[in-house]
Amino acid sequence: MKNLSILVYIFSFLIILNSNLLLRKYLNTITDEEKDKMPMYIDLDLWKRYEFLGWFLFGIAFIIIFLGLKKNILKLFNYN
Repeated sequence: MKNLSILVYIFSFLIILNSNLLLRKYLNTITDEEKDKMPMYIDLDLWKRYEFLGWFLFGIAFIIIFLGLKKNILKLFNYN
């Protein structure tokens, strides 16, 4: 059951990574002209904060995965 939960965390880790990379790519490729044409209710600074929070969640998921696999990693390197 523990291995199954680690698999779910790995899947969520990959989803978080993919969405953060896609958001970062979009924010970096949008031009000033396109920003001017956007409606006023779209605030790209808030989207940058969302990206930051996504990276924070990415770190938390990484820590959970590492802690879940710690025993297996130590066993791989023959540490007791």
